[in-house]
Amino acid sequence: MRSVYKAVLCLAIFAALAFAQTHSVTLTFPAGSGGGAVTSFQIQRGIVTGGPYTTIGSVPFVSGQTTYSYVDSAGLIEGTTYFYVEEAIGPGGTSAPSPESSATIPFSLPAIPGKATVVVK
Repeated sequence: MRSVYKAVLCLAIFAALAFAQTHSVTLTFPAGSGGGAVTSFQIQRGIVTGGPYTTIGSVPFVSGQTTYSYVDSAGLIEGTTYFYVEEAIGPGGTSAPSPESSATIPFSLPAIPGKATVVVK
């Protein structure tokens, strides 16, 4: 009887690990042109188009760089659509948000379980 419990426990742990998928969204955006000095870009994410948005990170401004990227991988849920905007931050304040971008996190197929090993004692 003990061996059956061990096999079931091992399969349960395997299933939990197989379903734990890590997803990420990579945002790439241009620096923009004109306006005042920029020190960083604030990245915001929402789950409804048009907001509200929550700040999830920032990217520092680099002189001469024209394109920036940010990877969002914190707590993304399969089947959920996320909406993103960026804002430029500088000594004069915060810019208006960029046009909204969106990404839907796909569902992952579970891994095929391996063959269970059963030991009878």
